[in-house]
Amino acid sequence: MLKKRNLKNIQLLVFQLKIQKSTGTHINFKDDNRTQDKDGTRTIVIRGLAESAQKAEIIIRQFVANMPVVLTEVMFVHSSALGRIIGN
Repeated sequence: MLKKRNLKNIQLLVFQLKIQKSTGTHINFKDDNRTQDKDGTRTIVIRGLAESAQKAEIIIRQFVANMPVVLTEVMFVHSSALGRIIGN
């Protein structure tokens, strides 16, 4: 069974390979610290002819612009209520 993190890495690799093939560029997602910046951004290096690199950049920017917004909410629950919440 694939872990969620591994699945995301595979999806990112497939996306990367599709863009590389369609634009004739080489794309590298930098993970120097294996983490994202504080604002959630990652550095992407695109190598190739200027026109091809611009095309790849446009595709990536469009993909990011169309990503759904992820909302995370934290809720604190008293330990005596946990059994009812998780069904024990």
